[in-house]
Amino acid sequence: GIAPVTVDPTAADFGNVQTGSDSFRTFTVTNASSQTKALTQLITGDEFSLADGGTCGASLAAANVCTIVVRW
Repeated sequence: GIAPVTVDPTAADFGNVQTGSDSFRTFTVTNASSQTKALTQLITGDEFSLADGGTCGASLAAANVCTIVVRW
């Protein structure tokens, strides 16, 4: 079946990031289920964090889409 919450793209190349610099990538989060889903653990790894500019909140309504911006 279809996963209830998906992230696109599933991976991203942040390129060569110099020490003290940041690199940003935008991801689309889709909730294909019929229920609101909490958005937790979208990012793994200590070197990544959520950055300003995305439209996602703490949860995503059923059949809805939002974006997150990830900083390396």
